[in-house]
Amino acid sequence: MKFSDAALDLLLGASCYGCGAPGATPCVACRELLVPTVQTVTQSLKVGVPVLTAMRYGSPVSTLIIAHKDRQAWQLCGVLGALLLAVLQALPPVDCLVPVPSTPQAERERGYDHTKALALWCGRRMRVPVRGLLSSGVGSDHAKLNANERMREVSGRFRAPPGHSQVILIDDVITTGATAAECVHTLRTAGYGVMGAGMIADAAL
Repeated sequence: MKFSDAALDLLLGASCYGCGAPGATPCVACRELLVPTVQTVTQSLKVGVPVLTAMRYGSPVSTLIIAHKDRQAWQLCGVLGALLLAVLQALPPVDCLVPVPSTPQAERERGYDHTKALALWCGRRMRVPVRGLLSSGVGSDHAKLNANERMREVSGRFRAPPGHSQVILIDDVITTGATAAECVHTLRTAGYGVMGAGMIADAAL
């Protein structure tokens, strides 16, 4: 452990969100596991566009994503953003990045739009604007739903204004592909060209 990490742990009780080791987050051991291996995932057929991810969903990236989203570990945006950036650089150039929105209730509870933050981090480095083209209605906690329930739950949830830009959809994790597919359908119906979807991790169900 570095002296700075030890001091942080002593003063703040800091620990790695990836593995729980005392010190800064992510720790050196977890950072060594956060190496992107960009792949097109099997859900692409269901979504209707190429869906690329940086890695499989599992420790430590899973615990880091959860901490960033639900535990106010907003300092992890750059760590996770670097994984997402590797994915986006493998997709075609576009006019803008479009994050998948959280439900209004989830965003209020978190006080933070984690997907938008990741998209903005990548957009600044790619010099590509981020546009919140999608809006979300009320929804359920997807962690409690199976694949068929997720598909029914997201049907018709999203809205987008008319437009003709070429875009890439952004999210942190893909599971069944139901949310991504509905977002792609909504954007295409509104006139946008969806060139692909970029996610950090693949948690296929």
